[in-house]
Amino acid sequence: MSLSSSPLSEAVRTQANQWWVRLHSGSARQSDAQSFQQWLEQSPEHRAAWQEVTVTMDTVTPGLQAARHLLPEWKAPAAQPVFTARRAFMGGAFAASALAVVAVVHPPWGLWPSFTELTSDFRTGVGEQREIQIGQAVAIQMNTQTCINRRDTAQGAGIELVEGEVEIRVLDGATSHLHVQAGPGSMQAQQAQFNVRYTGKNVTVTCLQGQVVVQANQTVTLQAGQQTVYDYERIHAVQRPNLDQVSSWRRGYLAFEGQPLADVVEELNRYRPGKIVVYSDSLKSRPVYLSLSISDMDLALDMLRAMSGIRVQELAGGIALVRHA
Repeated sequence: MSLSSSPLSEAVRTQANQWWVRLHSGSARQSDAQSFQQWLEQSPEHRAAWQEVTVTMDTVTPGLQAARHLLPEWKAPAAQPVFTARRAFMGGAFAASALAVVAVVHPPWGLWPSFTELTSDFRTGVGEQREIQIGQAVAIQMNTQTCINRRDTAQGAGIELVEGEVEIRVLDGATSHLHVQAGPGSMQAQQAQFNVRYTGKNVTVTCLQGQVVVQANQTVTLQAGQQTVYDYERIHAVQRPNLDQVSSWRRGYLAFEGQPLADVVEELNRYRPGKIVVYSDSLKSRPVYLSLSISDMDLALDMLRAMSGIRVQELAGGIALVRHA
């Protein structure tokens, strides 16, 4: 992505990032707006740097995008940096209240728990893992950013995977099937071990031991070593995945073997506070080969920096932009 015909200096780009954070902090005053306007008018480079950062933030911040739909009259600080004191206060208060509603439902970048997460029966935060027991015969290992609700039925124990990833063990002593709801489908298992991942639109079910019956648009029975993926439209053909990679998080590390950089960054963001953004579109499909301990997520940015042709720019709040060197 390039918004300027000539390269921007790192100093000006950093200043633009700092101005964005300052103007969106909720504590900016009219004097800040006036200072920002003076900074913006220094040169075409300053204006190009501001355009670059606003396009980036608008693209990757769902909360701000939603707020703009709710408040069509609201303008970004670049468009109207100077307000009267009363107008700034009233407009800022109204925008802040709407942003607060949006942020509770859809937190920008997932920087804090959503309403759904806060009301779940069980949940884990960024980088957190925990094990829970459902009765005497079901053990569930919850991966990072996972939410579960109890959904028992007349036929036996049940859960709903709201989002995230779990490894479930239905022990030999189970007297009935465990029912698992995830998105538009469900699973039933007795005396089995399986992994369920529900991030984004797809649900991935991998049978590790025993067998699992998956019901979506059709019914599929998975044997040990088999996997299927379903969404709201269809259930995909059964395949045999790399089981070591599926369960690597259970052993405390992440392994990537040729996945696109965009997918790798999405996975790293589940374990790391803040947000990594692939700023250059041409880098998103670049294959990545690396292995990283979950307990050493601070090394993630260093590993990305070690890749040839890549530069990582760190901003406040754990935000990092990945771009061409």
